[in-house]
Amino acid sequence: MTDELHKPRRSARLPRLAQIGLVVLAGLAGATLWAHGDEPATPAEQAVRYRHALYTAIGWNVGNVRAMLDGKQPYDTGRIVAAADHIAALVPLLPEAFPADSNLPGKSAAKPEVWTDWDDFAHRLSDLRAASASFAGTAAHGDEKAVRTAFGELTQQCKGCHDRYKREH
Repeated sequence: MTDELHKPRRSARLPRLAQIGLVVLAGLAGATLWAHGDEPATPAEQAVRYRHALYTAIGWNVGNVRAMLDGKQPYDTGRIVAAADHIAALVPLLPEAFPADSNLPGKSAAKPEVWTDWDDFAHRLSDLRAASASFAGTAAHGDEKAVRTAFGELTQQCKGCHDRYKREH
């Protein structure tokens, strides 16, 4: 990678590169999932795989930002901007990853309450979407203190939903 990808966003090129990166990431995630197992037999199993891929990609980006903010990796504004953009692009895809028939205990960590309390779950996803967009906007400005605050707000949204709607492994 060039140093250009690690600089704060200053042109319209980074969002396009981020979009290309997401397409490549999604393609690789999908190829990996299908290469490491039989093709899902049902649309519900396909939905579970899709949401696992989304959460894996979101978690990867959150983990990279956390490592930089915790001092485990060097703080790199460009990498934080890219990760924030990826998170903000992936989060809006989450609602479609939970179709009504995809409550598959044993194949998914989602609790049944996702579907029995859909209005609350959808509201939480909407709040997560707003927090991810706010984090991306804050990251683009490069102020480390503001990035830390916005990242904390984002991860609090994640935690709130996980506490209510995700089974322990």
